[in-house]
Amino acid sequence: MLNILSAKSYTNWISYTAGKHTARAIRHKNGEITTEAVMQITPPPYWGDLIMNTVGDFLFRLLSVLTIYIIPLLKGYKLNSLIKNHEISSNYYLISLPFLILITIISVVIIVVKDPRYELRKNHGAEHKILTAYKVLQRIPTATEAKSFTRICNVCGATIYSALITGQLIGFFIFINYGIMIPEKVLFFVPFLLHSIFPFNFLGKLIQFITTKEPDDDNIELAIAALTEIVRTEDPCSIISREEMAENIKKAFGIDIKP
Repeated sequence: MLNILSAKSYTNWISYTAGKHTARAIRHKNGEITTEAVMQITPPPYWGDLIMNTVGDFLFRLLSVLTIYIIPLLKGYKLNSLIKNHEISSNYYLISLPFLILITIISVVIIVVKDPRYELRKNHGAEHKILTAYKVLQRIPTATEAKSFTRICNVCGATIYSALITGQLIGFFIFINYGIMIPEKVLFFVPFLLHSIFPFNFLGKLIQFITTKEPDDDNIELAIAALTEIVRTEDPCSIISREEMAENIKKAFGIDIKP
């Protein structure tokens, strides 16, 4: 079974990344689905979907960098020593928290505003269902099988912010009650490692009730197509039928075996 590294959804496509490739299934206006797989060493053809093309996108990414990198550096190298020596209020320990909450809210609002017909959120839900089913069944699920799985996933983009927020709160609780200051680099890296487990993913799972919707058959079909393409590209032997394998062996070695 492949280790799916990441997944993304948009209003008309779903993609999965594993190994060296990203595979994307696209739903066209006529209802047809096409798939493509590209190497990760070069930007995929749909890179344009991710390029900053408005002032709003630029400001959002600037806020992301400020929140995730700049403020933790400032806190770790300057503020924590002042807090520990009681030169400034211990409340500064939570300086990252308002920014993390703000960027989480903005992310959710952007999805809601850009997705009035729920297509992105339905695709997001299908993306989660298919991935969860694949991990549990250890094979590509059928549409019927996928429907029985939850759209609320342990690992999602929302769980990263959730883990960072939870890490800050845990660090603050320990400092206030026990006087132990956890290094900022620990509060930064540990949530990234533990964002798929409770309690670090709790808020992220709650957010998914907003950022995903129960998918329709069309959304599930699209997610299965994307997963099938990445499996076919990265691990083709796992989806070849016994009959096809027997035929290939016969052609290559002249050995006739029963499938």
